[in-house]
Amino acid sequence: MIGQPENVFVYLLQPIFRLPQPITRTNHKAPTHFQAAANLDYPHPFPHLPATATSNPIHKTMHTIQDYLQTQALRLNPEAIAIARAATQAIIAHGQALIDRSILLPSHLAPTFAHQPQAEAQLKQLYMALDSAHSQHPSQTTALYGNHTPSQSLIRLIQHGAPIEDTLPLNEHHYWQHLAARTAQSGWAQIAPSTEQWLANGELKGTHNRRSASQTSLPISNEDGIVYGVLHLETPAPLSDDQLAHWIGVALGIHRVLSQLLPQAPSEEQ
Repeated sequence: MIGQPENVFVYLLQPIFRLPQPITRTNHKAPTHFQAAANLDYPHPFPHLPATATSNPIHKTMHTIQDYLQTQALRLNPEAIAIARAATQAIIAHGQALIDRSILLPSHLAPTFAHQPQAEAQLKQLYMALDSAHSQHPSQTTALYGNHTPSQSLIRLIQHGAPIEDTLPLNEHHYWQHLAARTAQSGWAQIAPSTEQWLANGELKGTHNRRSASQTSLPISNEDGIVYGVLHLETPAPLSDDQLAHWIGVALGIHRVLSQLLPQAPSEEQ
């Protein structure tokens, strides 16, 4: 089932976040589902600090970003990601908005969170964060899926733009039909610059994917390797490096709230 929330106006304060030593951006190479994550070398963002200085909050942030980029085999500007992450976290902490409960808890979500008193507040934080990001970098569809372990499926938590599926079962069929499902199952970002080309190559199946020219699915995960959800974008053109860096910052910025909303048990391999 496909649903679409109504527009909501959100008023936010834009934070200021600065990092020393600007880093030169390099082009990224998006991995496909069959590529192993590359062991890439990245410039240390703070040459004057030892690599073990993890007590510094900014250094911790950069370590988290570097770990995500290395795991996903992406070469992007860590500083740009850090700024987007900080902005997202500021919105979550300080954003104010009046959002109708029916938008935060539509019919497909209400039963899932019926016994979680904090769910509505957490969904509001996520909604505001995605609303702000979508306003800055509009896409055909911006959707946040949560990993719902009891049903072994992704459930759509937030959506801006064109309608998209409410639920995606995590099975082999949907692995090939939906990039968001593939990202949740593999833990890897899926970046399809040309949806039509991926369909032609057999890397993606289903005529529904022709609704967008390009798709990007980013795992919501941290150093623990657990995928708490997927940030899925459908766009009329491939994301630029700057746009991709921004959305990765959003994905990292919403990790804490999403992990509280939908806690995941560590896998036996961890």
